[in-house]
Amino acid sequence: MTDAAVLDATSGNSSTTASSTRLWLPVILISIGITLTAIVQIALRIRVISPLDPWESIVVTEAWRASVGMPVYTTGFADHSTHIYGPLITYLVGGIFKVTGISFLPARIISVLFAVWIVIGLSWIYFRKLPAAFVFAGIAMLAAVHLRTGGYFMNARPDMEALGLALLALIFLYSGYERERMFIYIVGVVVLCVAYLFKQTAAMFALVPLIVMVLRGEGWTVSELVMVVLPPAALILVIATMRFVAPEVDYYMIEAVAKWPIKYPRLVGNAGKFLAFMPILPVALGFFIAARGSVPKEDAKLRWLIAAALIATPASLVALSKAGGVNNSYIPALLPLMTLSIVMLARGWNRMVETDAASKWRSHAFAWLFALTLLATAFGGPADDLRNMFTSSHGDQHYPDVIKYVSNLKGRVICPDDPTITIRALRQPCRSFWAEHDANIENSFPPYLVNEINAANYIVVVDSPWPAFVSRDLLEKLHFESLGFDDAHYGVYELWRKRIP
Repeated sequence: MTDAAVLDATSGNSSTTASSTRLWLPVILISIGITLTAIVQIALRIRVISPLDPWESIVVTEAWRASVGMPVYTTGFADHSTHIYGPLITYLVGGIFKVTGISFLPARIISVLFAVWIVIGLSWIYFRKLPAAFVFAGIAMLAAVHLRTGGYFMNARPDMEALGLALLALIFLYSGYERERMFIYIVGVVVLCVAYLFKQTAAMFALVPLIVMVLRGEGWTVSELVMVVLPPAALILVIATMRFVAPEVDYYMIEAVAKWPIKYPRLVGNAGKFLAFMPILPVALGFFIAARGSVPKEDAKLRWLIAAALIATPASLVALSKAGGVNNSYIPALLPLMTLSIVMLARGWNRMVETDAASKWRSHAFAWLFALTLLATAFGGPADDLRNMFTSSHGDQHYPDVIKYVSNLKGRVICPDDPTITIRALRQPCRSFWAEHDANIENSFPPYLVNEINAANYIVVVDSPWPAFVSRDLLEKLHFESLGFDDAHYGVYELWRKRIP
């Protein structure tokens, strides 16, 4: 049944409970609450003056280096290690810095814009013909992805850029494949390659056309086979070209990432916990099956959504199960799965209405189950996760005070926890020990990192929620002593000075 049929069967009929405002009020109110929570979090946190996490500091540091013509992709022994994302985030933000100067705000705004595009794009494609309650719920569940993954809709890291471009690529691929327009399809392939150069996760969607062809179950033509092969072939060509033209970029995007081992016991555990992480998934699937909902074979858009979910779910679980994997690894899977869940719930409800199974008590039971599931999906994680998303950062309000103080110091000053401090204070970049760790996967410092500390006159340490690489014991061993900022207390920041023999 088409989305239009769902709309016809569940709206504008006064003889059924489907049109009852009272029936859907819990769903609508909870959906609005979830969406507003995400919007408020973004509004409050987007202008935080310090980095939200160490990786924001790395992205902004490398963008500044690009903006002033310094090398970005070097090795730790030769100069410094950079982040393990694609190069386009660095040069895009760096280009903006040439106009605005260094700031966390431009990178965050870019991520928000791509996140808004994803929410609007998926909602327009899959929700716009559904009843209002399902539209509100769909937008809320996409916003819940932001809430359950630590606020990634507004982070300087390139997750949303890569996924936003991947969505655009899939729209072009869908149009070209279903309408047999090769030029449009090739545009989609190019956009997907661009998405990959923001972050590697976009590559998983190159296999969506293959899954679509399998799901359709009608064999294939030569033209379709060419279309299926084109996206992965293009990405392989991009990788091969990058390895030849820019081997340093290839190292950080592919070789360094490959060093992170997969924790197989963690993979098994994550697979078991995945459905509980977003409870709307099992609820939607169970209700869809119980209501004997159907997936019409002619519904090409839904087929592409299912294909994206089938590709992204195992890929995301594997990414999360690698050493260092965190909840942002879920995002490529959660976006199509949240969308698919709302569509399944709408189709299941429509089936109840069609078969006269939507009695008053069943309708209200479904509406309340729906509403509570939305609530559990958005806020069902540990309370600390939601609180930290509103409060924690890799620094505090004393960030500008520290920069002002450091600008008056004489000699070499480093801040391996947050190199943006010395860049803003002295236009002196230093290594980020977080970037060095990501690139080298070493628990102990290689000699060049110890030498970096030894060569400094001062070191600024940031006491943030993330584990510290620069410990008090290490600094004391290297003959540093803790200082105050002229007896002022600067929150999470601490200044150390090399002792004079």
